[in-house]
Amino acid sequence: MDEDIDTYLALHQPAVSQWDADWQRSAQELLLFSVRQPYPMLMAAKRRLSDADLGELLRASVVISFRYNVIGSLHPGDQERVYNTVALAIHQGAITTLAEAINALRPIYRSDAAFRADFAEAALKTTHGRKARIVRYILGRLEKQVSGQDFDTASALYTIIARKRLGSVRQSRSGKLHFPAGQYGSD
Repeated sequence: MDEDIDTYLALHQPAVSQWDADWQRSAQELLLFSVRQPYPMLMAAKRRLSDADLGELLRASVVISFRYNVIGSLHPGDQERVYNTVALAIHQGAITTLAEAINALRPIYRSDAAFRADFAEAALKTTHGRKARIVRYILGRLEKQVSGQDFDTASALYTIIARKRLGSVRQSRSGKLHFPAGQYGSD
């Protein structure tokens, strides 16, 4: 357990960790999504896999979490079982490469077709603090995909500008943001 404390703290407080910027960003995204299911797997990976593999596995965890939890709104029980199985396999040496870990995570990876359907039906309230931050995150990612530029997504003004630029994203009277089907990429 002592050997995992630095990884655990980096996952919970990425901004003060010694991790590189990409790892910090991925850990921050997991916090934004309120997803902790991958933590045991990531701690085992830090012990057993290369740093490059850990970074890719961390990024894959963000993509899975976005598809499965944020947009899919699926129950995290199945996801937790898969992550724990992979964590144990990494710890025991049954999984020794990134490719094996990614393959073991396939049951919780939403296919592009399922993700597009989930995204078309997604409605996120913009009046709740965490959900509003997730909406700004999504708008920021869409804006980056469209323009190739990063913006300060914490700004309320940014949200208004992004909605205008992205056009077909609409907000209902109840404060939910709706994204059109098939208009944006899969990640």
